[in-house]
Amino acid sequence: MSVSRPAGLLDTCVVAELLRPVPDAGVLQWLAAQAPEQLHLSAVSLAQLWQGIEALPTGRRKRGLAVALQALLEQGFGQRVRPFDAAAAIVLGQLVTERRRRGRPIGFADAQIAATARQGGLALVTRNDKDFAACGVVVINPWQTPRR
Repeated sequence: MSVSRPAGLLDTCVVAELLRPVPDAGVLQWLAAQAPEQLHLSAVSLAQLWQGIEALPTGRRKRGLAVALQALLEQGFGQRVRPFDAAAAIVLGQLVTERRRRGRPIGFADAQIAATARQGGLALVTRNDKDFAACGVVVINPWQTPRR
């Protein structure tokens, strides 16, 4: 009997790791073990990534990152980008309120990403597990996943 894994929404830091010249081996190993169709991106994360690239000075690094991110989208992620929509907005309102009541406020972009995952029934794949604690989503940290 196989254990069903929840589909995952990759946080900005996971995609940024993939754009590094030498990504973390554990992250690559974790991603390789997943079914590609089970991995999704948030439109919010894409906006953060594109903003980061656009903020760089014109040059080889900026062009290289833009090409690499575009390639990720063209290799299939482009069809698995989750929007921040009306349903996620309702969840965001609940999530932000819950966190404030507990004395654990959350940044707006992180709240959008967590709400997108929660509304879609997706696990949130991130290095920043503490940032997403108490958001009502399963959090997976591929940097801390046991290595073989």
